[in-house]
Amino acid sequence: MYTLDYQPITDDQVALGPPNTILCSKGFWIYTKTGGVLEVYPGVNTIIKKGDLIARIKNIFGNVVDEYYAPCSGIVIGRSSNPVAMSGDRIIHLGVIKKKSESLPKEAKENY
Repeated sequence: MYTLDYQPITDDQVALGPPNTILCSKGFWIYTKTGGVLEVYPGVNTIIKKGDLIARIKNIFGNVVDEYYAPCSGIVIGRSSNPVAMSGDRIIHLGVIKKKSESLPKEAKENY
């Protein structure tokens, strides 16, 4: 019995390849300076530019206590999902996108 005869394959059912890979030359976490209610704006895999607003901390009354901006352009590798932040909590893990002319090291060392 040929079971694949019952499963017609059309062009729209063909699986696409993996999305484009973005290589990072380095990455680092951005941390809070104060505590409060944390709002992180960019999602994971979002490309951000230097100076973009990435997060705000508000007090319990809704007043903005602190704002955080991207120190450089890059891609968001990870982000905080907990809205309650203390001083020193992680906001986002920012990856600096590798330039085409830049070569990657043979052995990458972790930076945290």
